[in-house]
Amino acid sequence: MGSGAMTNSIVDISKADVIVIFGCDPTESHSIIGSEIMKAKEKGALLLVVDPRRTRLAKMADVHLQLRVGTNIALLNGLVNTIFENGWENKKFLEERCEHADRVRKHVKDYPLDKVADITGVPMDQLKQFARIYSKARAAFLAYGMGVTQFVSGTNNVLALSNLVLSCGHVGRPGTGMNPLRGQNNVQGACDMGCLPGDLPGYQSPNDPNVRAKFERAWGTPVADQPGITSMNMNELALEGKFNALMIFGEDPVVTDPDQNRVARALRSMDCLVVVEMVMTETAKLADVILPAASFAEKGGTFTNCERRVQRVNQAVNPPGECMGEWQMLQALAKRFGTPGFDWETHEDVFNEITEVTPNYSQMSYQRLDEANGLQWPCTSHHPDGNSVLHKRSFPLGKARLMPVHYLPPEENPDDDYPFYLTTIRLHFHYGCGSMTRKSPILERESPEGLLFMNPRDGANQGLFNFAPVGVRSRRGYLETRVQFTDQVPPGLVSLPYHFSDTPSNQLTNDAQDPTTGMPELKACAVRVEPLARDMRPRPIQILRNENYEPAVEEAGADYVRI
Repeated sequence: MGSGAMTNSIVDISKADVIVIFGCDPTESHSIIGSEIMKAKEKGALLLVVDPRRTRLAKMADVHLQLRVGTNIALLNGLVNTIFENGWENKKFLEERCEHADRVRKHVKDYPLDKVADITGVPMDQLKQFARIYSKARAAFLAYGMGVTQFVSGTNNVLALSNLVLSCGHVGRPGTGMNPLRGQNNVQGACDMGCLPGDLPGYQSPNDPNVRAKFERAWGTPVADQPGITSMNMNELALEGKFNALMIFGEDPVVTDPDQNRVARALRSMDCLVVVEMVMTETAKLADVILPAASFAEKGGTFTNCERRVQRVNQAVNPPGECMGEWQMLQALAKRFGTPGFDWETHEDVFNEITEVTPNYSQMSYQRLDEANGLQWPCTSHHPDGNSVLHKRSFPLGKARLMPVHYLPPEENPDDDYPFYLTTIRLHFHYGCGSMTRKSPILERESPEGLLFMNPRDGANQGLFNFAPVGVRSRRGYLETRVQFTDQVPPGLVSLPYHFSDTPSNQLTNDAQDPTTGMPELKACAVRVEPLARDMRPRPIQILRNENYEPAVEEAGADYVRI
């Protein structure tokens, strides 16, 4: 479609007669959006959920497609095929505003419902029911999360979702759209500012000489014409001795990135690691230098949320000690390096520069943000008050493109040695790596441990009891925790939250990457679950790292434990 943001607004949830939640649980990870979905459901909207887990919203859903992990593309191709076969597509929309519909129509014929049901595990009648409800909706709001993107096929998963949305014409109107739910509160803003390795601010390409010339005039320095590298690429190059220094702002990759042991080796191999933080994280423990960061309440500036709304925040208290905001820190470093161009006096000066070089922000100002309680980009001379719905009449590409994509399974699949799929999840009471929320006694009281969630049938087959101590092992690492039985996960699938530094799911996860985006496959890897002695207390990873250990294993029919 030509943009990488929510096409619609959170308020549009209340305007939809059909809501589709694909690969996420907003009641856990996006609570405000989750509550809006529940309100809309109570008022009569039909709720369709696609998720391997039986989440809170899945239990409320009119249709829940409980697909096997990693089969998104097969399912979506089957839905689009069903829509075309039955003539349920929006012919007028496809003809007037889209390209390559015929290519996709031909391609998805290879995905008849019986084949799709066999791949995904979803019954044919449910697939057809979903296709009929979505295609015939007056306004269908589709939201998706990291259960779509965190696969080696993540880019193609999104393209397959786009094929579904476009084939039914559910975009460009209130209550519709294709809406990615960002993982954290300023992910959209970071992308807008050029933190993607291939973009300048405002998604402007460094390959365009006119774009480069504009930024060179604004910044008074040459601008690179080649893209940068992703964080995963940085790790790879560091291990090869080709990437030697890194400065990390407010991120804990040792906890949040896949294959934790490899990440730690990469960071240790660098000549210089600088971490800018408020607290002592697992990553900060590896740093050569730690710089003290101000919190959100101790600085001014803007955030851009997932609905493209730019909102201003005001400093409420003074930062303690030597803490300062990121722009002030970068400015101080630039002066030490003798680098010109960082001579802002206030955070408003920084924002004014953003509006000068970023077309989507061009009509914003602090005064206007205050008056409007935030503005949604694009906020341009054509849309000076912002824009709540994208693509009303056209797409940035001109016409939107439907694109054929093939189903491929995850990079790593269960086998005799590692019989379970593991998927990572979020919990309602914690956030991100837990570096802040786990310091809240109330939140820690609600979710104090990183438990392994398992279907009761699998637990019985493993000879486990509820909250039994277990070891969880993949080809990359090992951790110990307790198991909690739940019908949220089907047999063959276990899940583990990633907020807990003492039971880090990323000890286990696979760093196989999407070839286009570099996104690692955090949602699918193969593990085995090993029973520990009944009275054994699971050891945190910090202890396991320092021990040359073999986990205590309970012998069936024996009254002793072998170490």
